[in-house]
Parts: sequence; structure tokens; C-alpha cells
Amino acid sequence: MKQPFNSARIKSCGKRVGFLKPSHRRLKFQYTIHQSAVFFGCDQSITLKYFDKSTFKSLCQSLGIPTVPGTILSKSSDSEDFETELRQEILGWLKDYETLLIRGAQGCVGSSLYKVNSSNFDTEMPKMLASGESCFLIEPFLKVITSPNDQWMIGSNGEIAHLGVTCQLFNGLKHIGNVKGKPYSKRIEGLIRDYSFKIAEQMRDDGYLGILGIDYIVTDQGIFPIENNARLNGSSFAFFILDNLFGTSDYDGCWKVLRLKIEPCSFSTLREKIGSLIYQGNGNPNFVFPYEFDTLRTQGDVTLLIVAEDLHHLEYVEKELLSKLEIAALN
Repeated sequence: MKQPFNSARIKSCGKRVGFLKPSHRRLKFQYTIHQSAVFFGCDQSITLKYFDKSTFKSLCQSLGIPTVPGTILSKSSDSEDFETELRQEILGWLKDYETLLIRGAQGCVGSSLYKVNSSNFDTEMPKMLASGESCFLIEPFLKVITSPNDQWMIGSNGEIAHLGVTCQLFNGLKHIGNVKGKPYSKRIEGLIRDYSFKIAEQMRDDGYLGILGIDYIVTDQGIFPIENNARLNGSSFAFFILDNLFGTSDYDGCWKVLRLKIEPCSFSTLREKIGSLIYQGNGNPNFVFPYEFDTLRTQGDVTLLIVAEDLHHLEYVEKELLSKLEIAALN
């Protein structure tokens, strides 16, 4: 295991560096022809295997990694009444647990995610059936203390590099960002890294290449991996930005990624709103770096990286940023 990741390892091949989504097969071909690119990735089937929450949970169990108790219910080809099977399975678990968290195996970014109890069961059941999911993970809703995300990279030579552990931020069940600078105890981070490395080794042996981000929950019942983002994560770009700005992704400070929705506007208007907080390249260690704003003009969506020398400045810059963007304090 090598650490920390530095993009110079990729750039050393002497080719241009670019990141494309796994589904962009035609674009990959065109880019290869025109740029003589060396692609850093794997077959889509391998990515989907680990992205699937049910197969990922089964993999963790085979590796001896603790998982959240529960069951996996899949719609078989000869299933005549999947709705009845799902209904009976959920009601059975509700006899032992007050609240369940039900996840579709293919859902992402909070989709196909249902918090179910006896009072809202009849309301949530139609939503699950309408989701198009053919496989559900039915698990007790545990009291979560914190939700770490652990990111790694598997190189073309089989090298496994650790990017870092961050704390995920949520508004209810919706993921709204990540923060680096609130360190976990040696026990928690040690367990997470041990679990993740076992998973990364298995993925490498299966032919996976690229970035992966494993989501965990820390509860009073244990530490459990719950999802494998076998792709570039939203916060992955933060590591690359830091690497370009400071020469390493292992930045000795604090940072936070925020996904915000504001009044739709142009990037120049956003820059004016942020004002002096935006990155200037003048050595100021505390700044805001917007990096994802494709739908800013039409929908008001923007992802920003806040970089600060310590938690005190991080909190100050975030407060100032939200004030300038006229957003109430986030949870």
C-alpha cells in the first residue's frame, strides 16, 4: 500500500490526463484517436459489480468484514408476486425493529433510499415498487454517530494508494458534502483502512482500475461499510485540486466540499457574490474554490471546495460564504 496519492504518478506516462465517466465509451474511443491517450479505468461490468450494494455487501461478508444485519431480497425470474414477497419481508423485520432503512441495490446519490416504519409503510411501499429496483437491502435503521468516506486509487500496475478519510455531511438522508479536518480516533481510522484495503485488494485482483470511495457508518453497534462508490466521487476532485495547488493531496489543513443550490446565475455572477473569498492564487490559505457548476445557470447547482488552515478558519469562511450566497446555516 502506497500513500499519499500524487497525480504525478499518472502524469509520468507522458500523456494528457483526463477523467471520463465509465459510460462514455464513444468519447473514450474518440479521445484515444485524437489525443493518443492512455486510459485509466476498467471494464464497465467490473465497476457495476462493485457499485451494486447487494453484491458489495456479500463481498464484505466473504472477506470477514462486519456488515449491518438484515436481508437482501431480489426479484427472481420466476417470481410471480414480488410485491407480496417484499411486503411480507419488510413487515417481518418491523416486528423486531421500530424503523428500517431500505435501499435499492442500484440507487445512487440518495435515490432508492427509504426510511420505513409501521406508520408510513403503506406510503413508502408504492415508491419502492415504482423505483424500478429489482433488489432491495432491508436493514434496521441504526443510530449513526458519524459517516466516514474512505477513498483509494488502484493503479494500472496494481499499486493501491490511499487518498484519505473524510467525514460525510448530511441533511436528513441527503448527502450535502464532505469535510477533512475532524480526525477520527486511531481505532476507528485503523479499522476503516484495514477493511478498505481488503476490499481494494479484491477489486484489484478482479481487474478494477481507478478511484473508489467506500462509505461507512460508525454506530454504537460497530463500524460497517455500506456502499462502494466504484467511480470518481464528488469529493474526489477535491484531492486533485489540492494536489494541483499544493503538490500533494495530503494537505496539512482543513477542507470541506459543499453541494449547494442557489438562485440560478452565471459563473461571473457567482464570482461576484463570493467576492474576496474566492481563490486568488496569492498565498492566502483560506479560500473558496468552485469546481462543479454545469447547471448553475439553469438550476442553481454548484459544488464548492472550502480550504482553510484550521477548523476555526474553515467555520468562519463557510459562514461568510453562506451569508454572501444568502443561504441559511447548514446542519
